[in-house]
Amino acid sequence: MKLFSKTFVTLGILPIIFAAGAASAGTMTIGQSYGAECYDNAKGRGIGVGDINACNRAIDEGSLTRKDRASTFVNRGIVRAFRDDLTGALSDYEKALRLKPELAEAFANRGNVYIRMERYDDALAELNTALTLDLKSPERVYYNRAIIYEKLGQTRAAYEDLMMAVKLAPQWGQPKRELQRYQVVSR
Repeated sequence: MKLFSKTFVTLGILPIIFAAGAASAGTMTIGQSYGAECYDNAKGRGIGVGDINACNRAIDEGSLTRKDRASTFVNRGIVRAFRDDLTGALSDYEKALRLKPELAEAFANRGNVYIRMERYDDALAELNTALTLDLKSPERVYYNRAIIYEKLGQTRAAYEDLMMAVKLAPQWGQPKRELQRYQVVSR
């Protein structure tokens, strides 16, 4: 079986982001409320002028657990990446990993930033690490890794990762649409 990619420019494909979860609301505090707002902003439900302020306040309040603080750094990194502050996003992911070295979403999102920076080897390393950890949405990492493989001319690997994304999330249309660009030819 040999794979050939149809002629198609993939510059419009952007990596999928991973919000890291809201601060728990078992006992509501001001910092946790800002943490939840930061999470919503990272998920794209509140992007606007003040979108990063909730993240900053949640971090500055100091009432978050270590885990929630690490997640808030990831979420602030996502908001920064939305704003094209890729250096700031990388800094936040690094801070999150210092607090919680096994936080898969920090590796996944750092990989996404590296894709945008066209640092594909670095991105691949980050996404591979994310896949070894406890990821909530591994299908998104496979999808993002397919982007890298395609950019590197590794068509078969890109195809296989898109197939894995479909297998893990059959209801998700994006990988299915990308697979339509591929043609499998048996020889």
